[in-house]
Amino acid sequence: MGNHDGRASFRAVFPNADDDGNGYVQSVRTLDAATLITIDTLDESATTHAGKLCDKRLAFLEDGLRRAPQDRPVLLFQHHPPLDLGLPHMDAFKLQDSEAEWQVFQRTRMPDFMFFGHIHRPAAGIWRGVPFHNQRATCHQVAFDLTTSTYIPGTHEWPDYSLVTVTGSDIVILQRSFLYDGPTFSLDGSDAQAASSEPQR
Repeated sequence: MGNHDGRASFRAVFPNADDDGNGYVQSVRTLDAATLITIDTLDESATTHAGKLCDKRLAFLEDGLRRAPQDRPVLLFQHHPPLDLGLPHMDAFKLQDSEAEWQVFQRTRMPDFMFFGHIHRPAAGIWRGVPFHNQRATCHQVAFDLTTSTYIPGTHEWPDYSLVTVTGSDIVILQRSFLYDGPTFSLDGSDAQAASSEPQR
């Protein structure tokens, strides 16, 4: 669930969406390769776009981490990052309960990888020992601007999606700019010299 979503509207369009029993769009799926946990960080009552994890959602996360098999990775998906990513205009609206989430990890287990959205900017790193990937948006992007804090600067950079593959303990993330329709060519052949350097749309 993103910060612009509403659960009632979401369920009207996706009536089979996950429900944790408390009305939140959350799930735990144990697959052969990994356990996938999705957490609902939407705060519909917020006056900003910040994220929230209430006691019920934290309990759901804790139960999911406790039940996850130890023989495969845990991938945790949530919209709001729990840490500052260096974009002041977006860091103000991160997850507000990051310390409570961290305490859940401490009581149970650390996810092997965390996935976020929200900032409309590709980013990767490690939060307190947990690697993370922040996915670029499929609509507008947020500018690479490390100083502006009074408004959110937007751009029309290409959107993309990511393919996540899990093989044993290996986790690989490949990103694709899906609106690119320019040439594909051999970088070792004459095609590379002939190819236009300007991206085509």
